[in-house]
Amino acid sequence: MRISLLFFLPLFLLSLTIAGAEERKNAQPNPASKIPAEIDFFDAINQNLIEAKITAKNSMEGRVTVKNKSGVPLRVNLPEAFAAVPLAQFDDLGTDSGGGGRRGGRGGSGSGRGGNSGGTQSTGGGFGNMGGMSNGGGWSIPPEKIMRHDVKMVCLEYGKREPARHMDYVLQPLGSVTNKPEVHALCNLVGNGAIDQNAAQAAVWHYNNGLSWEELASKQHKPRVDALNQVPYFSQEQMIYAMNLGKQIEEKIAKEKENEEKNKEKKSPSLSDESQKLTGNL
Repeated sequence: MRISLLFFLPLFLLSLTIAGAEERKNAQPNPASKIPAEIDFFDAINQNLIEAKITAKNSMEGRVTVKNKSGVPLRVNLPEAFAAVPLAQFDDLGTDSGGGGRRGGRGGSGSGRGGNSGGTQSTGGGFGNMGGMSNGGGWSIPPEKIMRHDVKMVCLEYGKREPARHMDYVLQPLGSVTNKPEVHALCNLVGNGAIDQNAAQAAVWHYNNGLSWEELASKQHKPRVDALNQVPYFSQEQMIYAMNLGKQIEEKIAKEKENEEKNKEKKSPSLSDESQKLTGNL
């Protein structure tokens, strides 16, 4: 009997050790359980849950590629607008976003909507309806799935070079490039395809880069490098459209600001209310 106990005791202890290790393993939290089922687009990028890239065909068109790296299904809430920033100026974001300089022609080598001065321009746009892939402002992405979507954009920096496919761009919140509410509204409308893109470009340069409507209306360029005559950047119809659009956006922003102030006044106690409270406590 003693021999039998001595023989089985090590096996019994080994089984307890294995069982304890398995129990501890099962008790450890699953990293996937910490990943939210729904998350904002730029939060997902910052947490390395998705990989998002943008290829800019030019200042008006681009393609966003998104890969779900989380290992679980994700619903990504899309921002109303975004910025595409050249990688070369990404590390110094916000210090070179004022625009300025002379704009080159729309076509030809070394020219484009941004001209030749001051580096390559940042662009802004919106995701729109994602071609039916989104649902209520969100995008459902299966694990390890790569999804692509074409986006519409406008140049945010007058006087800089036109983007090209070979250039590396980084997706950023639009607020990291401009704090102009009019520009945010315009980029959202451009992304949704709700407005004329050229007219929107004129309005963006007006609000973001300080060009007057008169300057924009007088701007001319050569449609091709070998063209003999210059033509207006924007047609008369596009300029009228841009000015009316800008006026509507200004009125909308002013109304929203007025409503915000009224709501603040309703929420904050008046001076007489505070006096009555103080008197009642004495």
